[in-house]
Amino acid sequence: MSDIICTSSNAEKIIDSLLQYEKIIFASDKLLGTYLKGKTGRDLLLWNGSCQVHEIFSEKELIRLKTRHPSALVLAHPECNDDILHHAHHIGSTTSIIHFTIESTENDGCACNECPHMRLNTLEKMMRSLETIGPEISIPYDIRIRARKPLERMLVLN
Repeated sequence: MSDIICTSSNAEKIIDSLLQYEKIIFASDKLLGTYLKGKTGRDLLLWNGSCQVHEIFSEKELIRLKTRHPSALVLAHPECNDDILHHAHHIGSTTSIIHFTIESTENDGCACNECPHMRLNTLEKMMRSLETIGPEISIPYDIRIRARKPLERMLVLN
């Protein structure tokens, strides 16, 4: 149903590529959309959905961690709530955060192990997937054809 698909790493670039008068329904994530409204100045109509993991991050817990580790840097995805982003030393996509961490002289840790979904990933499961090329995801042909158009548009604009 989308005209263009985006990720947190290319959403701003895609929004900026659209004409100012074009209306945008941003159905990706309301928190990412709120962040991008502020960065781009565009009037985005936001879909009222978000990633449960980004919503569970607590400013109170973050402040507690910052108190225990005052020299630690806070790195955040733009899909986090404003109260988390307010504390961030760097806001970016996963790739951006990885690059920031590699280039940083600080010893950054990661709270990804607190994510109930990331916690399910193990080296054994990744090895099995690579060895068996599975589990296989099968998408009906008509859906693949319809999904290709917004993917191709994203790649052209990216």
